[in-house]
Amino acid sequence: MNGILFAERDLKPQYYEVKKVYQNIEVKVSDIKKGTFEIFNKYYFKSLADFDLKWSIWENGNQIKEEQLDLTPIAARTKEIINLPFNVEDLKAHSEYFIKLQFVLKKDQPWAEGGYVQAEEQFLLKEKSNVLSIADVVLSNVDDKRLNIENENHIMLVKGENFTAKFNYKDGSLYGLIYDEITIIKDGNGPKLDAFRAYVNNDTWGYSKWYEKGLHNLNHRAVGSKVWANEDGSLTVSFTVISQAPNAARQHGGTSGNSLSVEEILDHKFGENVFHFVTNQIWTVYQDGSVELQSNITSNEPQFVLPRLGYSMTIPKEYSKFTYYGRGPIGNYNDRKTAQNIQKYKRTVGEEFVIFPKPQDMANHEETRWCALTKDTMQGIRGVVFIATGDMTVSALPYRAQVMATAAHIYELPEPGDITLHLDAKVTGLGGASCGQGGPLKHDRVYAGQHNFGFIIRPAGLNLDQIANVSSSGEVPIAITRSSTGVVKIYSSKKDAIICYSVNNGIIWDYNEEMPLREGGIVKAWYKNHKNSEVSMHFNKIENIETTVVFASSEEPGSANAAKNLVDSNHLTM
Repeated sequence: MNGILFAERDLKPQYYEVKKVYQNIEVKVSDIKKGTFEIFNKYYFKSLADFDLKWSIWENGNQIKEEQLDLTPIAARTKEIINLPFNVEDLKAHSEYFIKLQFVLKKDQPWAEGGYVQAEEQFLLKEKSNVLSIADVVLSNVDDKRLNIENENHIMLVKGENFTAKFNYKDGSLYGLIYDEITIIKDGNGPKLDAFRAYVNNDTWGYSKWYEKGLHNLNHRAVGSKVWANEDGSLTVSFTVISQAPNAARQHGGTSGNSLSVEEILDHKFGENVFHFVTNQIWTVYQDGSVELQSNITSNEPQFVLPRLGYSMTIPKEYSKFTYYGRGPIGNYNDRKTAQNIQKYKRTVGEEFVIFPKPQDMANHEETRWCALTKDTMQGIRGVVFIATGDMTVSALPYRAQVMATAAHIYELPEPGDITLHLDAKVTGLGGASCGQGGPLKHDRVYAGQHNFGFIIRPAGLNLDQIANVSSSGEVPIAITRSSTGVVKIYSSKKDAIICYSVNNGIIWDYNEEMPLREGGIVKAWYKNHKNSEVSMHFNKIENIETTVVFASSEEPGSANAAKNLVDSNHLTM
């Protein structure tokens, strides 16, 4: 049991994935519309006579039906088709549905009591469709369609009937947010790009590089901004933001040393060509206080592997009730998630914290549809809801990642403080480098290439499900990238969009394919007939193309034998 139990024999998060992988009953969909499933008894010597089959249907994360099926004693190593009595035609169009099958013990056994779930599977019954956009929802519920704008130095205040949203012209962030005269995001604590995690024991393959790139210490600088009013009365605020650390850093103590520290290498200042992100992000403010973010994130080293990529922010600790609709309740990652079902969970931020001997990244929840941080007041539920507009991974903890990363032991952590909320486009998996095959598989890694990501922020209320049941409608940004060999690509997730572009203010073309630009220049791109959507990138001339290591079957990361040292033109590094 080494590796899946704590010293006190409490269960580690990875225990649940091991149990799921080892389960001896397999379920596959035969025909979901007819309610037929194939059961495979993987036991070699016993039938399924010891188990009952419970099945349930879940709408938007809430259980709406549960029944029990008399399971025939399927013989060892045989399969059987079962039929569950439900009708998919009865399911609502604007809701998402899952079905869960659980094989539970009929009687007490030496290892568990009767009713214990020995094996289970969850399947998607129906995706959502015909979900109202946030713009349509707001227009149907708000009488006063006016938004007022005030400017205080580098801060723009957007005010509606019961809210104030603040934006920072210097860093492109949502600087502060007030709902019903209650501060939800304190000034300066709003969402900013974040790519760092408190390294886990398995991160031996990559954590030193994350400090070398300064991922723990990103500064954000807006290099362009635009503001315009939309026909429906909403307001759009657009920024181009460069995110880069001021210098490199070096971690001392490894992943499990007794004394950990981070040395900022102040004589290794970062210039414009050193690793950085460029994000075109568009905020749309609606009349009820909802704020939508759509971002297009790129970097100048698209093959670099990040621990995560998304946004983090700080929420006051009194909003400690954590509700989410995603995989849970145990923390999970893209390579350790199958044991955690997609449901709506109600927990506290404190309950999300796992007492690892060495504090590290935890409480990650993949495939999250929405989450909320709330508190109960005399006036009802107060707080904030975050709704994914695509794929989203979520975590909420009372510590910042760097605080956990530099604590060698649990007792070194300070008293729990305000809530650090991460909303991520993707989080790199765990892999097995501490005692296994190495880093995460390629498809479980976050590369620093082009990513689209977005979410909607809404004031919380009594019916969180209804508040979260909206789709995006804000403008989607464009991104321009250039590869190390000089090939320029223009990206947008906007369907059927016609993108225009020019190079060095020359002829305007419709974008249809990538183009070579090794000589450098200024590339501008925008949606046809929508000049406010214009973004631009300046590229220097590529004087030479460096050789890079694409893959190494075995290496010692961070040592003199790292594979990259073979091609860095420095004989002293080998």
